[in-house]
Amino acid sequence: MINLKFNLAIIFLFLLMTSCSKFEIASNERGVMFKRFDGGIDTSKVYLPGKYRLSNYDRMIVYNVDPQVDENGQRVDS
Repeated sequence: MINLKFNLAIIFLFLLMTSCSKFEIASNERGVMFKRFDGGIDTSKVYLPGKYRLSNYDRMIVYNVDPQVDENGQRVDS
């Protein structure tokens, strides 16, 4: 009986860990998390470039933070 519970716990943990999706933010991007079941957009933490794991029900909103330049090479403030 104890062995069965242990095996079920291991299977549950394996399924939980593999149900997450991997996500990568490039060097010119920043991201914020959209938590579907926990209050919406979480702006208290900005995700910097790197690799992250997300739950399948969460979503990462990615913004391009490269400075914009016009045809004359002048920086455009937005």
